[in-house]
Amino acid sequence: MPYRNGRSNIKGTTASRKSFKRMPYAYDEKKRALEAHSDGWTLADIGTKILGGKPARAVSQLLFKWRKKVELIDKMVKNVRTQKFERFRERAIALALSQNAETAIVDWINSLRSDGIPVSSTMLRLKALEIFKTRQALKFTAIRKHGGMQA
Repeated sequence: MPYRNGRSNIKGTTASRKSFKRMPYAYDEKKRALEAHSDGWTLADIGTKILGGKPARAVSQLLFKWRKKVELIDKMVKNVRTQKFERFRERAIALALSQNAETAIVDWINSLRSDGIPVSSTMLRLKALEIFKTRQALKFTAIRKHGGMQA
């Protein structure tokens, strides 16, 4: 039986499975790929031997992106514990609200839940921004720094 994702279309064929194109790579793999490129390997060789079958154009794009972060990659590879990490988020990005503001958010969530209203992450983020604007907190970011909404 073919994979179904909802109703079939007019021609009678069904939807295909999702294929995830972006693959995370550990910092030691990124370092090996960058070193191989500087040693003169072709993009096709790097794609097949190090990155698991990536086409040359995709390898070129990845190397360009990784070259911008070479200092971070070198720092992460030096530590045995962090060299297998795929992502790195700096400390103190997520939340910096006062204890009173956090208590107000918890009270708000509890009042909504007592009425049977579910609280989504978007509602929570917007409420946190509203409390920030009313209380004028000094350091606050509701989501990550790169791209997106910031206070």
